[in-house]
Amino acid sequence: MTAGPAIVGTGGNNANAGSHSIQRPDGKFLVVLGSNTSDTSLYDPAANTFTAGPAIVGTAGNLAQGGSHSIQRPDGKFLVILGGNSSYTSLYDPLNNTFTAGPAIVGTGGSLAFYGSHSVQRPDGKFLVVLGNNTSNTSLYDPLNNTLTAGPALVGTAGNLAQFGSHTE
Repeated sequence: MTAGPAIVGTGGNNANAGSHSIQRPDGKFLVVLGSNTSDTSLYDPAANTFTAGPAIVGTAGNLAQGGSHSIQRPDGKFLVILGGNSSYTSLYDPLNNTFTAGPAIVGTGGSLAFYGSHSVQRPDGKFLVVLGNNTSNTSLYDPLNNTLTAGPALVGTAGNLAQFGSHTE
C-alpha cells in the first residue's frame, strides 16, 4: 500500500460524513465530499489524480448528520440524497458533469434524510428511501417521473445519532 493522491475540495474540505462516490461512464469517479459542503472531486484512476468537480446544488452530509447517498436512474443520471438532516436532493448528470436541484424528500411528520439513510430498488423500478433519523418513515422515488412521495412505514426505526447505520440487502 502507498499513499494515494490528495482529494481536491475548496476551503480545505476533505471527505467526511456523507461522502461517497459515483462511477461515471468514462471510468472516472465523482466523489461527493460530504462534510456539509457542496464540494465534489473527480478521481481519474488511469492518471491516479483528483481534480475539482462540479458543485452540488445544496450541501451533502455533515459531521453530526450524515446520510448522503446516490441512486442511479435508468437515464444514467444520479439522484443524490444529500442527508445532513435535510429534505434536499440534487441531480447529477455525468455526461455534462453538472448538478441541478432535485425533488424534495417526502415523509410523514417532517422526516428528513439522516444517519441510516439508504435506498433499495423495488421490482417496479421505484426506490424505497429509508430516511434514518430514528424514524420509521420512508419515501418512494420514481426515477421516470423524478418524484418523491411518502412511502410505507417501517416496522421499527432506522438509524439515529447514537447508532448511525441501517442496511438493506
